[in-house]
Amino acid sequence: MGAEISIIDSNGNVVDSWTSSEKVHRITGLVVGQTYTLREDYAPNGYVVSNDVTFTVSNTAEFQKVTMVDKQVGLNKVDVDNNPVEGAVLVVTNTKTKQIVDKWTTTSETHFVSGLIEGQTYVVSEIETPDTYVTASPVEFTVSTDKETQYVSVVDKQVVISKVDVTTGEELAGAELEIQDKDGNVIDSWTSTNEVHYVSGLSEGKTYVLVETTAPYGFEISESIEFVVSTDKNIQKVVMEDDYIYSSIRVVKCDITTKKPIVSNAFEFSIYADKDCTQLIATSGANKDEGTALFEKLKYGTYYLKETKAPTGYSLSDKIVEIIINENGVTADGVSLEETNGIYSFEYYDELLPVVDTGDVNANNTQKLILMGSLFIILAFAFVIVCRKIKKSKKSNKTN
Repeated sequence: MGAEISIIDSNGNVVDSWTSSEKVHRITGLVVGQTYTLREDYAPNGYVVSNDVTFTVSNTAEFQKVTMVDKQVGLNKVDVDNNPVEGAVLVVTNTKTKQIVDKWTTTSETHFVSGLIEGQTYVVSEIETPDTYVTASPVEFTVSTDKETQYVSVVDKQVVISKVDVTTGEELAGAELEIQDKDGNVIDSWTSTNEVHYVSGLSEGKTYVLVETTAPYGFEISESIEFVVSTDKNIQKVVMEDDYIYSSIRVVKCDITTKKPIVSNAFEFSIYADKDCTQLIATSGANKDEGTALFEKLKYGTYYLKETKAPTGYSLSDKIVEIIINENGVTADGVSLEETNGIYSFEYYDELLPVVDTGDVNANNTQKLILMGSLFIILAFAFVIVCRKIKKSKKSNKTN
């Protein structure tokens, strides 16, 4: 129904014309033996204009039937998993005349294109793309002359951005990101969450730059990533990793009296996550040439440092130093530390063990020697007396 049809003779004259309906149309004015052309001037919406059908009027008393079949071209807008994509605006253009023959907004249903002609070539272009999808490259197709329904699919791929912790590989929330085109125009911007982000506004085959404008607390801003949206019909993933901002702490072990570093390889320090010093993070031994202990790659946070082994001849200190590392720098017990060559340093003092009086020791040793000598003499004298008594006892026994 609704097709505009005409009958044209061999001289190009219109013999009959009508608009199709549910009933067959009986043609009048034809001449037996003459050849005519059945032409469709306009096809109903959703149908293809059929090619001309040529026929010759036969010399018979029977009814002669001429059939013209209108085919359809169905166009589907889908994602990479062949699910319908709604909300895209598509146009179909004749590649020869450059005229737009159809335009529509996609739904979950197949769209049957209007204004097509059998045998001609067209291109379907996406002029508006739903959020989170990539604008597909134009798809060219030729309307076949068979009378089967023809289907064309335009596939919208997706590009996902994954912002991750370089240490754990897990999604990192709190980064402010944007996608720029080659001219620096911002195409999409967002704050990262614990889920990947599906980018809007991209087109296949174009180059873009992923830029991190603000990193999450305690992380370094990552270098920008340039990428090209591929034309394959797979989900494309771009991963940007963020590393922590690290600080290094150096403890300078000093004598409390001289204020000079204690050059010894005997001491060590430990750093903990809690004030009670039960959650050990790391232990560092002494640099014997400098009298220091170094703790590297410390993240933003609060730490507690104490001496766990004292230098030889020094007492073990019970002092616990609170170390705070944040965006403002590094403090030790509230005092800001200066940074030199990437290292924050502070001094930690020890005092010598108590010294015993040498003179008293010698006197005691002398008294002990005298006492021991006297005891030895007494024992020797007693031994001699016992021996004499034994000798006399033996002589008396022989006389008896």
